[in-house]
Amino acid sequence: MDIRYGPASSSATKKSGAVLASHINHNLAVPPSISTIPQHGSLVYLKYLFSTYSKREKEGLARTHRFWEEGAAYNGLYCHNPTTIGIALRDSPVALLSWIYEKLYDWTDSYPWTDDEILTWISIYQFASAGPKAGCRIYYHSATAKKVEEYNPGVKLGVSTFPKDLLMSPSYHYRTLGPLVFENWYNRRGHFAAWGVPELLVEDMRVMFGGVVKSGEINFPGPNLHFQNPNVTRFMPARNHDFTQK
Repeated sequence: MDIRYGPASSSATKKSGAVLASHINHNLAVPPSISTIPQHGSLVYLKYLFSTYSKREKEGLARTHRFWEEGAAYNGLYCHNPTTIGIALRDSPVALLSWIYEKLYDWTDSYPWTDDEILTWISIYQFASAGPKAGCRIYYHSATAKKVEEYNPGVKLGVSTFPKDLLMSPSYHYRTLGPLVFENWYNRRGHFAAWGVPELLVEDMRVMFGGVVKSGEINFPGPNLHFQNPNVTRFMPARNHDFTQK
């Protein structure tokens, strides 16, 4: 989810000497440009310049645009008035339920939320000592932190993309964030993939970080493996997935 994206990217930027690699699944990246060539190289820019977006990438860009136009107002409220909205949500459990449930519904595909799952999510906000305000203030502090959408040459990058996430960048855009060593595109689930299909993210990270750490370097598996699976639309490297349990 996006909160994991922020700390992961920020840690990679601020602590690049200690962070060897970073894996993200809520992905926001700018397209390659002439101004970013000194960072990621001219070859990436030239390949991007003469490439076309796939159907999947176009759908992701459209979804991202729709989110910024129609679904991001909450973000502005969190970033500028976290205490106000936090107090309001703590004061009314019904308001909190409707506030969170609409996002559980809108930010994924047809994931079958159960009553117990929904109540678990609401209870985390309602009964925590800090209350809903804590979740709001995370956005406020993230908005005032250093930008994380910058190229970081010292930290290897892995990306997993789910089609119903909020922010989705085309493949070549990811190369403006850092040296991309792992990339995987799914055809199911969305913003709450860590909840709905945690086993897939765990497997992605196991594959990515499955190399041996020696002298501060990670030897990653090469991108030359191929495994045909109808549930996965891009492999780098590839591996088997079983969606029969979800």
